[in-house]
Amino acid sequence: MDPTLQTALISGLVVILSTIIGGAFTFFQQRREKFRWAEQLKQTYATEILRVRLEEYPKLTALFLSLGRYHWQDLKPAEIRKIALAVNEWAYGRGGLCAEPDTRSAVFILRETLDRFAEDKTAFQKVRDWRRLVINLLRRDLDLGPAYEIPEQEYQPLFNKFEKSLDELRKRG
Repeated sequence: MDPTLQTALISGLVVILSTIIGGAFTFFQQRREKFRWAEQLKQTYATEILRVRLEEYPKLTALFLSLGRYHWQDLKPAEIRKIALAVNEWAYGRGGLCAEPDTRSAVFILRETLDRFAEDKTAFQKVRDWRRLVINLLRRDLDLGPAYEIPEQEYQPLFNKFEKSLDELRKRG
């Protein structure tokens, strides 16, 4: 074989190999950059969600102050409906949009329970149960421990009620 032809073939193979290696290197570098960008985006998103929760969740828990054990008997139906309306506004605002789905659903159920409580003061125990559950769910969303130690035997009935209420909400729309 002619040495000129050999040189041309060898240099052609070297060019092809260097192009393939360079292309593979560029591909993997772009892929790594894309992965790093996606991770940074997820971190930024999680940080922003947590920041909004830290701003909004205290507003909801402040509404629960008047639903405490020592204040509920003094509440008038108009005041209870005002609290229910504020809870509703919170649920459709930034706080509700950043809450976990089950937390948001529990807030809606609490709102419904408050509406019933405004008409019938005997429903207060249900309000307290849902209030306690919502506070624990809010704390869970913030990666904090539970505010109330609910005995394990009480969790199952609460979550059964929660599931039934969620099913009712899903049926409605």
